[in-house]
Amino acid sequence: MSYWSENLAESTWDLQDSIRRAKLTFDCLAMRVPRSWWEPYLRRGKPRRDHVGVLRVLFNDLKKCPELQERINYSLLVAIAFLDDESRPSFSIQPNQQSVEEYVAAAKKLLAERPDVRRLGEVVTRVANALPEKGFTL
Repeated sequence: MSYWSENLAESTWDLQDSIRRAKLTFDCLAMRVPRSWWEPYLRRGKPRRDHVGVLRVLFNDLKKCPELQERINYSLLVAIAFLDDESRPSFSIQPNQQSVEEYVAAAKKLLAERPDVRRLGEVVTRVANALPEKGFTL
């Protein structure tokens, strides 16, 4: 298990407050590790199934948060990974200092401004929907 996934698992393990759990998940998704998963696929197509599988586990967990149920999608989760991209500082997101609402708003803004990330989110959505229901856990 990587340090990133250990950090995510330890920070959300046994946490009952769904909005707090969502915030910690977004904090981890805004780190450089998830962005390093997606950057190569901005240029060359299909992402790795194991990376999409991790995102699907997180997506399914985040859907349990009443405040996010109707707003959460794979594109939004992919976009969160690009919020602290130093080459594009216009989103002024600093992981661990944002609320869930600030993450969602910034991710929506990023998707509107970056068609490459939006297209990647669409590909991730198709891959995630094609994965078997069982068999991948974090």
